[in-house]
Amino acid sequence: QALLLLQSNHLPEARTLLETLVKNFPSESSLWVLLSQTAFVQQDFTHALEAAQQAITLAPDNFEAEVSLQRVLIRLGKNQDALESLQNARGKIEDAALDCLEMDIWLNQGKTEEAQKKMQGCSHSEIPNLAEDSRANLAIATNSADSSVVESLGVDTVTHNYRAIQRMQAG
Repeated sequence: QALLLLQSNHLPEARTLLETLVKNFPSESSLWVLLSQTAFVQQDFTHALEAAQQAITLAPDNFEAEVSLQRVLIRLGKNQDALESLQNARGKIEDAALDCLEMDIWLNQGKTEEAQKKMQGCSHSEIPNLAEDSRANLAIATNSADSSVVESLGVDTVTHNYRAIQRMQAG
């Protein structure tokens, strides 16, 4: 139901439902990720950060949680914290995927040469669409792509979280 609310752009209702779900299922990291993503879209970065940190505490190898955390930290201008978080995630999450996230941090700082250095590692990521999204971001930053290419929440992440909610409601 939360996914349906999100897809129909009923963010306040989706967030209320997610806040209830995390109270009832506080150890389910995917719910915290979805709550973080919802708060992020609502530009409530303090709560987005808290939810992402909770998700990582519960599941340090949860890539979606790391993505949520990175997006919030970058948005808050905490690039050094984002880099430190990535270093802590090394060994828990696929290195190629972390290279993609690190590219975004360097791009946010305007350091396209550093971002380009991470592209080779990023291109080996097995996470669907991640390398393509990072390539698009790099192309935009270096003015080698149409500026209409934008980054958004991946369907795979939303689908994963929706399935987790379904499992909890069935159980």
